[in-house]
Order: sequence, then structure tokens, then C-alpha cells
Amino acid sequence: HVTAALKEGNVDLATEHKHVLEEDQRSDERQRAANNMPWKPKYFNKEVRS
Repeated sequence: HVTAALKEGNVDLATEHKHVLEEDQRSDERQRAANNMPWKPKYFNKEVRS
């Protein structure tokens, strides 16, 4: 939604969509913290080097 709004030149709408996304991310983080669950990346794995 953010990209579509920007492509249309509607910066205000893009800002609103970005704000909603960020609030969702903050909410998800609060839930993970409350349940002591670590964040897991969707596409990458942490590489441990010895």
C-alpha cells in the first residue's frame, strides 16, 4: 500500500499506511516480549562463526 500510494504521488496516504505498518510491528514486538519469544527472520538465518 505504501509503494502504491507513492507511485500515485499520494504522500499523505503513503504516510498513513506506513504508520499502520509500524504500529503493527510494535504490537507484534510487545507480544513477543510478553511471551518471551525471540524474533525470527522470515528469509535469513543467523550464521554462527567459530
